[in-house]
Amino acid sequence: MTRTLGTLVWQAANDGANRIAVVDRDASLTYGELDALVCGYASALRNAGVAAGDVVAIHLDKSARAVAAIHAVLRLGAAYVPLDPKTPVPRLELIVGDARPAAVVVERRTAKVWRDTTIGAPPFVDSDGVVPSAVRIDPAVVDADALAYVLYTSGSTGTPKGVELTHANALAFVDWAVSAFAVGDGDRLASHAPFHFDLSIFDLYAAASTGASVALVPRAVTRFPVELSKWITDNHVTIWYSVPTALTLLVTHGNVHTADLSSLRVVLFAGEVFPVRHLAALMEAVPDPAYWNLYGPTETNVCTAYRVDERPDPDGEPVPIGWAVAGDRATVVDEDGAPVAAGTTGELVIHGPTVARGYRDRSIDAQQRFLPDQGAGRGYRSGDRVVDRGDGCFVFVGRVDAQVKTRGYRVELGEIEVALLRDPAVGDGAVVAVPDDVVTNKLFAFVEPSPGTAPTPKDVLDHLGAQLPPSMLPDVVRVVAVLPRTTTGKIDRVALLARATDG
Repeated sequence: MTRTLGTLVWQAANDGANRIAVVDRDASLTYGELDALVCGYASALRNAGVAAGDVVAIHLDKSARAVAAIHAVLRLGAAYVPLDPKTPVPRLELIVGDARPAAVVVERRTAKVWRDTTIGAPPFVDSDGVVPSAVRIDPAVVDADALAYVLYTSGSTGTPKGVELTHANALAFVDWAVSAFAVGDGDRLASHAPFHFDLSIFDLYAAASTGASVALVPRAVTRFPVELSKWITDNHVTIWYSVPTALTLLVTHGNVHTADLSSLRVVLFAGEVFPVRHLAALMEAVPDPAYWNLYGPTETNVCTAYRVDERPDPDGEPVPIGWAVAGDRATVVDEDGAPVAAGTTGELVIHGPTVARGYRDRSIDAQQRFLPDQGAGRGYRSGDRVVDRGDGCFVFVGRVDAQVKTRGYRVELGEIEVALLRDPAVGDGAVVAVPDDVVTNKLFAFVEPSPGTAPTPKDVLDHLGAQLPPSMLPDVVRVVAVLPRTTTGKIDRVALLARATDG
């Protein structure tokens, strides 16, 4: 049987059914219990007509049952699309229209959302009615290059992009990570990221592939750093993985100097630049774990990594994003795609086994970012500007486009602007990002009203909140009489950035 993501829980249950698999606020499941629940969901999905090769949307709050539903989809040889339960209906419609799922797994709360949709909904599977099954369902036999999951990211045209990743893509990263971080069946991994965020791939599958346990961080706990410190202690977490924002809040407000975090042996962070003064403070307060900076867009999962062996200078430069990992090859190119010399800034290009097979919607212009296999595996132009310091270790410089990171999420400013202009009261608008030590970038929206209207910042935010997820909402909205423009008539974003930074 080909090893895929769909075989991992099945094999872990065979090897150690009594080991703890998943811990959440409401339940603690052994691998045997998780496998039985996976079979219950798989049976329900089969009854809904799901077969190998289909796509299934998972519209559930993060829980042990959601973990089982995800593994059930994979068990059948299908691929899952995790939907953010907080996604507004208009964006949900765009995603589901693009993904074309054969079924949607819902629970009581999320099922209500679908009453407001205008799309033809596929069959629903009621998660609340699924029970563990004593009849075991073996993993479907699928190729390692078959689709495993689709993650939707922000799109510059106003339409979310569905990144298609295969079993081989995920396992290339997971297997590297298990080896690099020596993950074993005695580990407990903290799952901080939501399942629609690519950081969750490590949590879910590094645990399942080794028989380790994964503890789901309750949403309420993530909002209170002191409670989060206590949660790490109480759950004996050995491996932590999150965006730097979570760790920044932990070190600034989580009483880490007095908390007992001795169970931690590995701390991983990715998704945004970690301000070095906060990283240095964390490493001083919690010195024992190995600290790693992981890097990679959703289209490659993690493709480079850097172990932070020494506490950085609090006033120094951010730590590098590191060397290529997981069998990938990284190069730096100019605008024409030609390699540049070490020490020269250029765009990072990744070739290798972690690179996604493309976007769900094949008509997306950004498909040109994917490059054909010319001996080193499929390629991807990351859109990130980096410098090779001379030894194959890369330093992040910035973006080549209008995409930014905020609170660990990748956001296209253009998608927010498209949503702004759907408001009849908005004549024109623009969004700029201002670097911030805690959240990486704060988003400032500037709005020029339509004639005869007088929208307030709250009006604008209410409009955006009905279309975009919370991670994409501007931190500040300013209504101005006239937007500044360049001599060519374009919005003067430099002038807007100056206004934002001037307060």
